[in-house]
Amino acid sequence: MAFLNEVDMTASDVIIEIPKLSFADRVAILVSIAQSLREPVTERSERLGTADRLRGLLKPALDLPSDWDWKKAKEEYLAEKYLR
Repeated sequence: MAFLNEVDMTASDVIIEIPKLSFADRVAILVSIAQSLREPVTERSERLGTADRLRGLLKPALDLPSDWDWKKAKEEYLAEKYLR
């Protein structure tokens, strides 16, 4: 895998060189790539989810009325709206 020591290689250069490698070297590269892709996923999963981070963000400053008060207010609004 001496060609991987060349710093100026682009991804397309590496792709061209891979078929020239032995099977063991290709497997080693594949494992290395898989591990490098798995690391960011692991880091993200360790962080809190979006919902957990946003918990409480939409919480109102005042207490919400109970269900009964809300239903009563809606009923009064609709009665006023349609019975005029």
